[in-house]
Amino acid sequence: MAGNRAEQSLYFVRQVVEGRWFSVFASFLIMIGAGSTYVFGTYSKVMKAQFDYSQTQVNTLGFFKDLGSNLGVFAGLLAEVAPPWVLFVVGSSLNFVSYFMIWLSLTHRIAKPEFWHMCTYICLAANSQNFANTAVLVTSVKNFPERRGIILGLLKGFVGVGGAILTQMYLAIYGHENQVNLVLLLSWFPTIISLVFLLTIRPIKVRKHPDELRVMYHLLYVSIILALFLLFLTITQKQAVFSQEGYMSGAAVIASLLSIPLLIAVREEFLLFKLNKETTNPSVTVSILDQQRPAPMLDEIVEAEPSCMSSVFNKPQRGDDYTILQALFSKDMALIFVGALCGCGSSIAAIDNLGQIGESLYYPAQSITIFISLISIFNFFGRVCSGFISETLMTKHKLPRPLMFALAHLLTCIGLLFVAFPFHGSIYIASVVVGFGFGAQVPMVFAIISELFGLKRYATLFNFGQLSVPIGSYILNVDIIGKLYDMEARKQGTTKNGKGLTCTGHECFSTSFTILATVTLFGALTSLVLAFRTRDFYKGDVYNKYREDMWMPESDMEFYCLDNKKKSNDNHPNIVVLDYLHSKELEFPLEGKPDDMGEKEWKKLDRKVLGTIRLTLTKNVQSSVAKTTTMGLMNALANMYEKASVNNKVYLATKFFNLKMAESTPITAHLNEFDVLINKLVAVDLEFSHEVYAILLLRSLPDSWEPMRAAISNSCEKEKLKFEDVRDAALAEEIRRKDSGIAPTSGSVLNVDRGRNNNRGYGNRGKSKNNRSRSRNSRFECWNCGKIGHLKSNCKAPKKNEGNEADANVAEQIHDALVIAVESAHDTWVMDSGNHGKVYLADGEPLDIIGIGEVNLKMANGSVWKIRKLDNEGCEISFGQGNWKVTKGAMVIARGSKSGTLYVNNNDKDMVAVVDHSSYTQLWHNVLGHMSEKGMKILHSAGKLQGLKAVDHKLCEGCVFGKQKRVSFSKTGAAPNLRNWSWFTLMYGAF
Repeated sequence: MAGNRAEQSLYFVRQVVEGRWFSVFASFLIMIGAGSTYVFGTYSKVMKAQFDYSQTQVNTLGFFKDLGSNLGVFAGLLAEVAPPWVLFVVGSSLNFVSYFMIWLSLTHRIAKPEFWHMCTYICLAANSQNFANTAVLVTSVKNFPERRGIILGLLKGFVGVGGAILTQMYLAIYGHENQVNLVLLLSWFPTIISLVFLLTIRPIKVRKHPDELRVMYHLLYVSIILALFLLFLTITQKQAVFSQEGYMSGAAVIASLLSIPLLIAVREEFLLFKLNKETTNPSVTVSILDQQRPAPMLDEIVEAEPSCMSSVFNKPQRGDDYTILQALFSKDMALIFVGALCGCGSSIAAIDNLGQIGESLYYPAQSITIFISLISIFNFFGRVCSGFISETLMTKHKLPRPLMFALAHLLTCIGLLFVAFPFHGSIYIASVVVGFGFGAQVPMVFAIISELFGLKRYATLFNFGQLSVPIGSYILNVDIIGKLYDMEARKQGTTKNGKGLTCTGHECFSTSFTILATVTLFGALTSLVLAFRTRDFYKGDVYNKYREDMWMPESDMEFYCLDNKKKSNDNHPNIVVLDYLHSKELEFPLEGKPDDMGEKEWKKLDRKVLGTIRLTLTKNVQSSVAKTTTMGLMNALANMYEKASVNNKVYLATKFFNLKMAESTPITAHLNEFDVLINKLVAVDLEFSHEVYAILLLRSLPDSWEPMRAAISNSCEKEKLKFEDVRDAALAEEIRRKDSGIAPTSGSVLNVDRGRNNNRGYGNRGKSKNNRSRSRNSRFECWNCGKIGHLKSNCKAPKKNEGNEADANVAEQIHDALVIAVESAHDTWVMDSGNHGKVYLADGEPLDIIGIGEVNLKMANGSVWKIRKLDNEGCEISFGQGNWKVTKGAMVIARGSKSGTLYVNNNDKDMVAVVDHSSYTQLWHNVLGHMSEKGMKILHSAGKLQGLKAVDHKLCEGCVFGKQKRVSFSKTGAAPNLRNWSWFTLMYGAF
């Protein structure tokens, strides 16, 4: 027992680590490390002071940082041919070496490097994060194809908030004194995270998760709480002075919040693990009957793909998989590139200069740190919100995603104007708006590329798209902001601590940020053009292609149980078995042992697949195919059910020619059964002409369809019938019948008669003695002895309850009931479990239930009790020894006995006598001294007879016998009853 629990625990741990949700948790941590590029504004001031750089040189370093973080084409090409763990190893190595060299230079442990050396270090350090971005983003988009906008927003959001998290970790570990140690943290922290989780980030078989969106929202809530806490911590650190212990406490809370996605992953995997243990039920399946797999058609043979150069200008439709050159030379990619260059380039240029902007406007150093944190936090909010909002607007309201991309450009443009025309506290607002706008643009760029150009070359294409960011950043940052800043600084001619030119006042950045706002507005117009071009594409189902490729079980670990309700051969379970094996990647035993697999591992895999297939078979088939290998099992099934033997042909042909449609059967269900039989005949090499199919279809229709048969017969004359024409005519006839209100007639009446029988006192004399075959009765259960194989009428055992009832002196016949007609003075209540697999006719013939729905039965009294409803009310129901009882606590609510196969309860009906309105007429007639009908109508019209609605006078025997001249009443011709006039003598005396 203990060993089994330990084994299950190890299996569960392995399932968690290999699951998709743990991969998402690991991706969050890796993307936090990738946020190191957003703290460049913090340590760039140290580099400027240590190496005596000008603002133009600092901006050049910022350009190489942006170039490295967005030049991911090499990482994309490597991802096309190598697994993700290779990218993590390469990126971790570059990250550690580059940042460690920068730290050695800043601490003077090595000689001062040349400026181009420092540009190289910065570029390689930023480019190292690109390998992690490529591995994580491409893998996650392929693992969640229907939620790509949401998953991209969450992942890029953690990149944005990574700057604030790394800053808090730096303060907790190294304190606030020396900012050079921040570079040391950036060298080892992302490296360790990537190496620890490098094997968990991998493509996983896409399975439809019913609660996938709910889990995404849970992750969103956690990330928002984390961002709000970081915002609170940043504002608090501005207002108060924190000690080292205070910084460590804040970092501990951040670590606790980051562990919640891990708990969510464990919860989801535990639900799947628990469901896996409950779904292994080998008793619910059907027999297999399938046709052999046909040879591939000519149009199904895959042709060799043309070369990239020959198909550059022969582009596929939007949403299909483009080649790299097809995508690069498309107009849509050009519009995306220009939009990202203008919008993201302007945002990066503004973020890189935020520290210098704060100094020029006389903000304290602590406020400059807050600017960086606000940028990072609202960058996160922009990314996650744009992912969820754009995904909702696109899927539900069919709005193109480039339209939301243009709105993000406009928001960034507003934030840049707060810097161009500053006022007191405007930089705080600009940090929030620019951070949110830039964060909203990034995931939408990646999502638009994946939607328009497919996922096959996504690793390279999205890296090419983000290459526009460093180009725009260089043009706007170095050639515009840097030069205009140095030009204004030369005018002022001031230096800071004797090192480099320094500019103060709003004139330093007013002109340059006005240009940035104009460029961003142009990017918004470009995005609107892209939205107009792709409006028809986004009106369709963008994710339909990926949704069709998904396997949709109820759980990731579920065994596939075939059709546990309908035990027939109408479907083809073999195809389902093969699809299931392929979805689990267990199809190798069907193709033979691979050369690179060991004998022991092969036997284990073959036994696993063998057990999986056996779980899809009924018990009688399992005993017939007790093979020890998968190939032996499949061959045995093929010989049993796919072999074109004479026996199979005779059976299918007999069933096909004797097929008859019932009156109450919909024509669509009948045509479906007809087509299934045709397919099975084709599978055993038994085909007929289309005219034979058409004639047999007409023959199978019931008698009520005779007018349609006659119409088709008269219309075709000497032409041959076509099966398609007869089928279409049958469908049209059913539609006509429904429109005209013609209800189908049922050929069988299912009822139970309880009461007096016409054959009174003669026992079983009225029962039919048909000579049906034993094979037909082999599935029936005798109601007399309880054995299988015959009916009660043919039972040789002593008959039970053959005597007639003493109280009614009648014979009673009881069968299973669908409609119950009760002829008695009291109600009969029937206990019903609601579980009906078949309905039996009065002669014992079963009918399959082909549909289940809800029917509202209007009854004068509810004479059917649902056990489910009684149980919901807290009642206890017990059955045994032919009796039943319903109790609630110590009170017995109802009891009854078993009658046939029904549990009934006979209850007396409570009746309330109500005076008919006609008796009021008789009452007023007597009170008024037997006034004539004419006189009563005069009084009634005058309103003198209260409570009387109408004068409805019947025969009054007292008036008839009391008159001297007897005249019959005009309304009724009934003769008076002479025996009932004694009351008149008592009232008026003898006459």
